[in-house]
Amino acid sequence: MFISFAELGDDSSQAKPFLKCEYNCYGDSHRSPWSNQYFPAVEMQEGEEDELIYPSAELLEMEQMANEVFHRYAKLYYDQDFHTSVYFFDTDDNGFGSCWLVKKNLKYPGTEEDCIWDATHVVKTTMEAGQKAKYKVTSTVFLTLNTTNEAQGQLDMAGNVTRFKEDLIQLDPKQNENQ
Repeated sequence: MFISFAELGDDSSQAKPFLKCEYNCYGDSHRSPWSNQYFPAVEMQEGEEDELIYPSAELLEMEQMANEVFHRYAKLYYDQDFHTSVYFFDTDDNGFGSCWLVKKNLKYPGTEEDCIWDATHVVKTTMEAGQKAKYKVTSTVFLTLNTTNEAQGQLDMAGNVTRFKEDLIQLDPKQNENQ
């Protein structure tokens, strides 16, 4: 049995897959970072006060750039058979958050061996007084291995590790002027 953290969704409007997680979820639907649409489409019932959650225009632009850059990075690092998605979201505390996902599948040719690498990196950024930004990064990596062979029999093994980093940095106003 496989433990798989991030599942794949399909953005039919862009013909691109995306990773599903709690940061792009509304009920049973998930927002694609490629088109900013929910799949399957959400049908709001009359009288429902729930609203679909979308990032602000500024964060959506950052999300789209981050998806392109992160996909290129993963191509260099993971080579093939991987998927990435990045989601940005507004927060209530003068900041924003982002979730960076990568899923790598490895199937050994001619065997029943599978290996899945799921990595989730959540970054919370809060703007502080005096041109400072506080950020907290939480990274979790899940590794699942499934193998069946004559010598060992069937082996299902999984594990994870989580790390945190928090820091306060001084922003450079000269850099911000050019952006």
